[in-house]
Amino acid sequence: MAQRGQIGWDVLQALISLNRIDKPDFRSFKVSLDKRGTPPPDNSYGKTAKS
Repeated sequence: MAQRGQIGWDVLQALISLNRIDKPDFRSFKVSLDKRGTPPPDNSYGKTAKS
């Protein structure tokens, strides 16, 4: 979403910081843009049920 301009990079960094165990200051790290492969075929992360 940040790459598409739908949210700001500072918002993304703050959300990542809150999700980490040690809760680092969100301004103290950079978000990697590297892709880490494709999700497994049975992965349902980010999908919603059809109603």
